[in-house]
Amino acid sequence: HAKARADAAWSAAVRTGICELADWHAKLPLRCGQVVQGCHGISRGHMGTRYLAENGFSGCDAVNAWAFHHPADWDRALRFELWGEEKYARLWAIADGFGKKGERIDYMAVIADLSGQKEEGR
Repeated sequence: HAKARADAAWSAAVRTGICELADWHAKLPLRCGQVVQGCHGISRGHMGTRYLAENGFSGCDAVNAWAFHHPADWDRALRFELWGEEKYARLWAIADGFGKKGERIDYMAVIADLSGQKEEGR
């Protein structure tokens, strides 16, 4: 299925092999989950930002689960600590605006783009 392949391509494109959110282990407090995952900033339910590499972090499963279970805290962290106001507002505008004019995801284009980003070392 193309959507599952696009999800896998996105995860591969954002994962670096380390938890880029390791500083959060002490803040939350969490133990590192040791399993590196592609973590979305804005929830993957928002299709406009679901496949944007800049909406992702290479993080451990513990941080990813915490963000899922504490969405308001995660949102504040994105806005005020991880991204800043400008990037936060720009990505939320994309997330909120997607589909209002009939846009749809071209999964094959997403897969090709994200696969190219990984090869280029982005």
